[in-house]
Amino acid sequence: MILIRGRSRAWCCTSACANIEKMPVRCIVCTGMAPVDGEPGQHREPARRNEVGSRRVRTLLSELTDDLGETLESAHSLEDVSGMDQRVSLITLAVDDMGRAAAFYEALGWRRVDSPDGIVVFDLIGQVLGLYPRAKLAEEMGVTTEKLRGSGVTLSYNVREKDEVAALYETALAAGARGIREPHDIFWGGHIAYAADPDGHVWEFAWNPFSPLGPGGEFQWNGAA
Repeated sequence: MILIRGRSRAWCCTSACANIEKMPVRCIVCTGMAPVDGEPGQHREPARRNEVGSRRVRTLLSELTDDLGETLESAHSLEDVSGMDQRVSLITLAVDDMGRAAAFYEALGWRRVDSPDGIVVFDLIGQVLGLYPRAKLAEEMGVTTEKLRGSGVTLSYNVREKDEVAALYETALAAGARGIREPHDIFWGGHIAYAADPDGHVWEFAWNPFSPLGPGGEFQWNGAA
């Protein structure tokens, strides 16, 4: 039995009115009426009080449920921002000549999408690659332009067949890339080549027999096929 006591009354949540102390009681869940001299079965108030009391209980429970829901939602939101999904949204390459950089990637077969002035964008499979002026990016980051050179990052493009590596390497050279290392077999069983775009960003063209591409060109470490 749960009692919520006021100044002169007790509220019970059970129909066992006989177990309540000898005092005027109005039960808001069971009969809704106050027993005479605390004795059950003899009530001085009409039964309609039961309806009023029940509505009040439902209102209180609803308010408590809403408060609990807001608390759980707030905790869930904090949990959401505590980590990252395993994905990359945008890859931005700092370039010195926007026209030259855009022409290079278009010569490889990529098509740009509409974008604001000052940035060239190519939609990829699940990500976006953007070309952005080196000086502007350095300004936004609060560093010198020299800090944006030689970051040690490589961008890899995996192919489905081994002979595609050499074909893609030659296409890149014809478009203005600087060859770094010609196509060759690698110790782990694949076949790769390295070339740098006109702004020095290093691309790896790779065939990995242990990580077959998915039907749409998706790449995953253990294979997406």
